Formats: sequence, structure tokens, C-alpha cells
Amino acid sequence: MILDSFLKFIGSDGQSGSVYSRLFAVLICMLPSILVALWIYFNTQDIFLLKFILIVVSIFAVPSFLFIFQDNIDKKIGRFSNIRNGYSYEWASILFSSLIPSMIIILIFVFSHYSSLNLGIICSLVFILPLFSLLRKNLFCDDNCIKDNEILLGYPPIYSLIGLILGLFGIFNAFKFFYSDFNYFVVCLIVVLLFQLVMVNPDVINKVLPFELRRKKGFLIYIICFIIVYLIVIFLMCGSLEFIPISLDLSPWGIVRKIIIYGISIILAIRFYKLAKKMDKKK
Repeated sequence: MILDSFLKFIGSDGQSGSVYSRLFAVLICMLPSILVALWIYFNTQDIFLLKFILIVVSIFAVPSFLFIFQDNIDKKIGRFSNIRNGYSYEWASILFSSLIPSMIIILIFVFSHYSSLNLGIICSLVFILPLFSLLRKNLFCDDNCIKDNEILLGYPPIYSLIGLILGLFGIFNAFKFFYSDFNYFVVCLIVVLLFQLVMVNPDVINKVLPFELRRKKGFLIYIICFIIVYLIVIFLMCGSLEFIPISLDLSPWGIVRKIIIYGISIILAIRFYKLAKKMDKKK
């Protein structure tokens, strides 16, 4: 009976349990790793174990709160969508935004452990814009998925996730200038944040686009073109792309090759634009 109740609790995403049963489930997930870390710390005096405990607590803190008090939150927000299967955009935004403070703490502690605190602090800056965009109630919501009684993709919270990834990618590429040319690093940082600002505010960009960004095809075309342009800009500013085996070659053949590559990219971008204009033209 106990096993059946436990399996039912897990299978129902915790919905079948009470507040106390959810609290108990959270403690089961957290306490073993914390107790093991404390036991190892008292035997080794390794300060990293205390940091590990803080990381574990930061990971579970806010999501655990949302999990334990999900009934009350559901009454105010509505976890499940009324127009599609799964969670609503509002709930997904809150869930993702609740993870951002934990991610910042983890980032800073990990980088500080490897003597790169400056990089950790700077990387934490790119979490700010996605966090504020997720907290905009009129942006990532199911209400933006309906137009003229038609259900659209709307503005999914994945925009903020993409903006976060692009921001981290840009910072990792530009950080090489932090010690050698700090002024140029600041310029690169501003460019990265501007691109990120555009990505996490799709409703503003949708007002100037010739096609409807809330449709699936419009979303895909916009994301593809945006990422291509972003990678080209980062490549031209930084001379290479970290995690991507491309470097800046200024030899005659390298210049010719770049003209060909960029030319093809521009042609493809124009083709995408024309296709999108015909396909998702706003009425």
C-alpha cells in the first residue's frame, strides 16, 4: 500500500499529495546529499563541501517552494493551459525564472572555485534581462496565443532561454579582451546585451516585422536568421567563436572564403525574409 501510494504520488507530479507529503518528498531529495557532504567535510575539512551544500540548497529552494505550494499558486496563476496540452506559458515563465537565482549562485561559486570569479560575475549579468522578461505578465502568457479565434504559438518562454544561451556564448567569446583591452571588452559586452535585449522582447520586435512572429513558421525563421546574424557579429568582433572551430583568417584565401561564406549567408537570409513575408504576412 505504501509503495502504491508513493508511485501514485510520483506519477501525479505531486498533485495527489498534501503540503506535508510534498515537503517530505523535497527533504528526501535534499537531505542525503547534504548529510553526505557534511560527513565528508568533517573528515576532510574541504571548504568546497560547504559550497556544495549551498549549491544544493540554492537549486532546490525556489522550485521546492513552487512544488510544495502548487495548489495555492495554481489558483492564482493556473498551471495548466486551457488552449493546449501541458503547462501554461505563465507557469513555465515562473518556473524558469525561479531557477535563475540558483543558476547565478552556482555559476559564481563554480567560477570562484577555479579562480575565475570575474568571469562568473560578468556571466551573471546576462541572466538579468531574461529574468525581467520572464516576469512580464503580458508577454509570456496564453493570451498572446489567440488571434481572431485562431490558436497560435504565441510567445513561448523559450525566447528567454535562447537569449540566456546567446548571452553566455557572447561573454565567453569576449572575455579574452577583459585583461588585454578592457574598453573593447565593454563594447563587446554592450553589443551582446543589446542582442539579448532584442531576443527576450519578441512582442516589441513583432511590431516591426513584416510577418507574424507568433506563428510557428515565423518563429523558426526569426530564430534562425537572428542566430546567424548574431554568430557573424560575434565572430567579426572577437576573431573566433569559442566552442565552434572557426577562427579569423586574414590571408588572401581566407578573405575570399569569408566573402563567399558571408555572401551565401546574406542570400539565404534574404530568401528567408522573402519567404516569411509571403508565408506569414500580417493581415
